[in-house]
Amino acid sequence: MFLNICGIICKGENVTIDDLKVGTRWLEFIYPRQLIMFFVREFKLDSESGIGRFFHKSHATVIHACKVIQNYYDTDKIKRKEIDNYRTKIYEIKKNIELDNEFKIKYSQYETDKV
Repeated sequence: MFLNICGIICKGENVTIDDLKVGTRWLEFIYPRQLIMFFVREFKLDSESGIGRFFHKSHATVIHACKVIQNYYDTDKIKRKEIDNYRTKIYEIKKNIELDNEFKIKYSQYETDKV
């Protein structure tokens, strides 16, 4: 799911995950990286330290990123809509993954019964 979030944000922001893992401070890379950190933390997919390690950043950077994105959400209507659109896409992926897992569990038992 972590990589799914990376894919959604990178596609939407027209960057690659390698762009975001480089230590540059260009705004075109900071914002998507902060979005990913925000959503990974929101969906509780990893700890702040784990998220930071993925991007070669500290846990404090992750905490700051989440505060920045939350501030955008609270104060900027355009950013709020954008963040909500990303959230919707992430929920759709999450739902599809959960349905796929249920299907695999259900039918893996059927395959076991056949043997």
